[in-house]
Amino acid sequence: TVARMLALLVLAAGADASLRIRLAAPTGKAAARLTESLRGELHSLGLTATVVLPGVTPTGLFDRAEYTGQRLREAIRDYLDSAELTPDQVAEESIEAYRRGRATAVIGQKATWYARLKRLMPERLIQSVAKRFAQQLD
Repeated sequence: TVARMLALLVLAAGADASLRIRLAAPTGKAAARLTESLRGELHSLGLTATVVLPGVTPTGLFDRAEYTGQRLREAIRDYLDSAELTPDQVAEESIEAYRRGRATAVIGQKATWYARLKRLMPERLIQSVAKRFAQQLD
């Protein structure tokens, strides 16, 4: 499992080493599930994990992306123009959440509202809205 591989890395680093391990997942849901699993398995080792769910953060990633069409490119640009966070803010709040032992760090006002709405909305409705949005970009 992932937890066993991480435990081996910790053991290999030694007791005095300051080891930081960062994992990425393709979706927030996948990240949350991975973090839940890791927190449970690593607890006995005195380790923890925090999933970070930031709002829109312009990092340059989308500058290097290839788009299927001009409408998608414009939608992404508009989305990034609405960014309320900087990468430094996300990093600082992520580290603070980890230090406090939080399982999840939803960062930014828009991300917080999105997370709240997502908890209230049925999954089918979320998928339907996402599908309609994707069709508009084609």
